[in-house]
Amino acid sequence: MELSDVISFHHYGSYEKMVEMISCLKKTGRPVFCTEWLHRIMHNNVFEMYPLFYITDVGNYCWGFVAGKMQTYEPWEVFWEKQKNGEADKYDFTKWQHDLFRPNLRPYDPKEIDLIKRINEFADKN
Repeated sequence: MELSDVISFHHYGSYEKMVEMISCLKKTGRPVFCTEWLHRIMHNNVFEMYPLFYITDVGNYCWGFVAGKMQTYEPWEVFWEKQKNGEADKYDFTKWQHDLFRPNLRPYDPKEIDLIKRINEFADKN
C-alpha cells in the first residue's frame, strides 16, 4: 500500500467491520475508494454504509447498479449451499444482494435513492 497513490478496496461485511477497515486504510494518508460494498443479504445496506462513506471521506460506488443480465441481485451460489446445509441463518434471502434499480429503472427501494440524493446534494454544497 505504501507505493499506491490511491487505496481501493471492497468489503461486504458489517458496519462495524467497515469502520475498522476504513480506519486502518485512512492511516496511509492516501485517498481511499471502496469499489464494492452493497450486500443486503449480509445485512450491509445503503442506510448505514453510504453516510459512513460521506463522513469518512471515502469514495465509493455500487458494483451492481441495474438488475439485469449478470443477476447481481441474486445471492451467490455459496449462500444457497450454506442454506441447503443449514448454515445460513444469519443471511437475509428476502433482500436483493446488490443493485439499486430494477430493469424498468424503478428503485429497488426508493428510500435508498432518496438518501443517496440527499447526501450527494449535501456533499455538493460543502
